[in-house]
Amino acid sequence: MNGSIVEAAVDDFAVVSLNCFEPCAAADGDLNLDGAADGQDVRWLVDGILNGAAQPALCAGDFSANGALDLADVAGFVDTLIGP
Repeated sequence: MNGSIVEAAVDDFAVVSLNCFEPCAAADGDLNLDGAADGQDVRWLVDGILNGAAQPALCAGDFSANGALDLADVAGFVDTLIGP
């Protein structure tokens, strides 16, 4: 350098969202990750709908594939519980 001073500034910088997760596979209904989609997962689905959910519970219950646990996932979850 030749003795000069270089000054720089960044104004109003914010990281709004950072997602480092791989895309979800098909939802299987096992929100509590015990290896089975059953009545034990109902509480997890309801809590996820009301309060939001993070992976991997989000992936297990996102039957509508819209990136959230919401009312659009209820029918797919019920179908999984009652089976064919």
